[in-house]
Amino acid sequence: AGKKPQSDADKVQQALAEVSKTYKSCGMVGEPEQARALTVAVGVLRALHAHADKWAPSTTTLLDTKENTGTTPSPTSTTQATLAILARLTKSHVNAQSALHQGVHKMLLSLPSACLVPSFANVEGHVAAVLRHMAEDHATLAAWMEAEIRTFFTQRTGRRAAAADMFGGRMQRVAIPLAQLLSGLGRTVMRDPAVFTEVLARVGFL
Repeated sequence: AGKKPQSDADKVQQALAEVSKTYKSCGMVGEPEQARALTVAVGVLRALHAHADKWAPSTTTLLDTKENTGTTPSPTSTTQATLAILARLTKSHVNAQSALHQGVHKMLLSLPSACLVPSFANVEGHVAAVLRHMAEDHATLAAWMEAEIRTFFTQRTGRRAAAADMFGGRMQRVAIPLAQLLSGLGRTVMRDPAVFTEVLARVGFL
């Protein structure tokens, strides 16, 4: 018997699976470099907890432009840079779990006030991302992606149904182009393309 030809859905799933294999959550940085970067970032966080208030410039320093400003780290800038790195590194589940075991979540929730000048809003996005990455496991991530995918299709189906009712016509099922799907769910895809492909196939939208 001849081999059963692949359906369009199978072809799309296979193509997405192949593409997802090339995706790396931390870009071109290898695992050993990621581990070292995580160690450095955690070390900087600990240093901020220990010294940020002493590093914070005094009112006199801020007013005196001749004061030496090149030798003491800026707690605010250092915090923002460190959290940006952690937000990227913890996209990897292994790194996220390592950060969790090292107590990063506790340090993020008790940052010195000198790190939050002028307000917590400057670091809120990165803090939320790191905490979310540490809290996620495969099942949690898959459940979130499934909800996002179902919402995406429900919204588009709802708009088509409303348009059909408005003009007294009969709504026909229209396939959503792959480019539109990936564009509309770009944030979800980039979180972990492999898990996204798995969930998309499981919920039956391919």
